[in-house]
Amino acid sequence: MSTSNKVEFVWKDHELYDIRFNGETVGLLYKSDEWEVRVAYLDDAELEILLTDNLSSSWEKLAAAKKEIKSLLMSYIR
Repeated sequence: MSTSNKVEFVWKDHELYDIRFNGETVGLLYKSDEWEVRVAYLDDAELEILLTDNLSSSWEKLAAAKKEIKSLLMSYIR
């Protein structure tokens, strides 16, 4: 069980961020009309399902998106 999870949002381009969880890219956070997430293909099926099932909504503000994504990932136990 990992207790030192780390979530990073790495800027790639205008309104586009890699979402990294413990150094692994797990998705993209980008803005179309609102902030949205595209989940990356992951070797961890359980994590991919968690993200797909729980991050299907959009956010108006970047801070809200980052907060929700970080909270979800920090609660994940491998």
